[in-house]
Amino acid sequence: MIGAQVGDAAYWVVLLITPFLATQPLGLAGATGPLGDMLQGLCRAVPRIIGAALIFFLGYVLAKVAKKAVITASHVERFSTHVGATKPTDPTMLPRTIGGIVFALIIIPVSIAALDTLTIAAISQSATAMLRIILSAAKRTASSARPVPRSCRPRPSAPAHLSRSRSSA
Repeated sequence: MIGAQVGDAAYWVVLLITPFLATQPLGLAGATGPLGDMLQGLCRAVPRIIGAALIFFLGYVLAKVAKKAVITASHVERFSTHVGATKPTDPTMLPRTIGGIVFALIIIPVSIAALDTLTIAAISQSATAMLRIILSAAKRTASSARPVPRSCRPRPSAPAHLSRSRSSA
């Protein structure tokens, strides 16, 4: 499937280059000028496209490895039975969730870097802004999930029957 798509892309590139090369010796530079400009722009963009693809591919591999490591390293079901809790119905749910979060936290900055490598303002500015909003929302969500320190927790009040007996004594 990928081979067929690469073949189609190569076919169209050759089809675009052939008329340009065929009309050069005939001196029809006016007719092929826009085509030549387009091909030069394509040739200038190819290294950026390859760089962005390489950055994204390496980041994707890193994110997959990190996700797999988190899923493999967390043994929630063993810990929960050791503490005395009942065995969870789906012991892989929490590790998979944490692994997905780790994957997202890695792939979002990598995607931003890959889009910035393209230097196409129409694509990279809007997509980068969207990914930055998502990343900042994830940071705010994670920071709001911190445990409350003991000094900030309200003290439990005594039951009503105990507080009356103390005041009457």
